[in-house]
Amino acid sequence: MGLNRTFLRGLAPLFAAALFSATPAFAQSDDTQAKPSAEASAEAGLAAVGDMATYLGGLTSFEFNASSLFDEPTLNGPAGKRAASYHVAVKRPNKLFLDAQFDDGSERKVWFDGANVTFANTTAGTYIELPFDGDIDGLVTAMEERLGTTFPLLSFVTSTPFSELDEAAIGAEVLGERKLGDDISTVVAVETIDAYRLFWIADGSAPLPERLVTTYLRELGDPEMITTFHRFSEKALPDATFTAEIADGWQAIELNPAQ
Repeated sequence: MGLNRTFLRGLAPLFAAALFSATPAFAQSDDTQAKPSAEASAEAGLAAVGDMATYLGGLTSFEFNASSLFDEPTLNGPAGKRAASYHVAVKRPNKLFLDAQFDDGSERKVWFDGANVTFANTTAGTYIELPFDGDIDGLVTAMEERLGTTFPLLSFVTSTPFSELDEAAIGAEVLGERKLGDDISTVVAVETIDAYRLFWIADGSAPLPERLVTTYLRELGDPEMITTFHRFSEKALPDATFTAEIADGWQAIELNPAQ
């Protein structure tokens, strides 16, 4: 399946890098307690990320909200700071909805109903609808391959979130615990050749993601992003959630296979 680069360029900022200026303060262990070895800490960190991934991959129907701050690359000068908020709904194996609203008032939506995927720029009143025979994992892979980039937010909706870290991680460490609101999160650092990630993972029987900070080590200026998750809900979602809602007057964009 081909995806129109010109149109989908508007999707890239959904998952572009984001920056928090404050350095997080982590809970410190008692100095009298024995500290785990680097190898043990790495194993525990990757295990915590693996538990989160397994839990998410086992869910059949869920939705969540998220918010991001990110660096938007510019041709000249420092990257500009941007913000976005998202609503994501998932029904495995082949239904997805994404609504992304940006600080400049623009909005993008994606619907995947199992047979067709629709990308809409609601601000411009334009959309593309394409047939897609596959599941959510296949759709995310197709988008990333077409655009030549990864989408961190969509990594959480696949059936095997962050499975690439099993082979790609060159370092990992459990940094400690941090309180987010009323929740206690375990914070895990994972480094690959391309990125340095901080995962905030909820403690308890439901190891849900609470925050992800990513520093892109191979990009100019090491841009960073932070995404915080809100109102995660495991619930049965109706198929209507994933049916494209095209407003009267919106213009369909024809796909140019050469792009």
